[in-house]
Amino acid sequence: MRQIDKPIEDVVFKKLFDIDQKLYESSSFLRSIKSNYLRFGSLSEKQIEVFKKVAAELKSGAPKGEGAATEIPEPREPEKEGVDTREEKKKPAKQAGRAKAKSKPK
Repeated sequence: MRQIDKPIEDVVFKKLFDIDQKLYESSSFLRSIKSNYLRFGSLSEKQIEVFKKVAAELKSGAPKGEGAATEIPEPREPEKEGVDTREEKKKPAKQAGRAKAKSKPK
């Protein structure tokens, strides 16, 4: 937490990062965004937008439902069609170069 406790001079970002300390303690994402600001001196519009969204969700105590910014998607099973597996397709290795021409008997 020492890294993100440094003072912020920019009025806009000072207001943005003025949220409850408990939110920073509970969200590594919020800590990461603030740390990136302190390191680089700016954030992209998308970073600012998502920071505000996640901070509002955490502040309101909204459950992690569908479309929540902090939701981690479930891992998906790979589709069977079009998936190459070594067991299904064992082909002999192709030889490099041209194939030898068969010689004609004399």
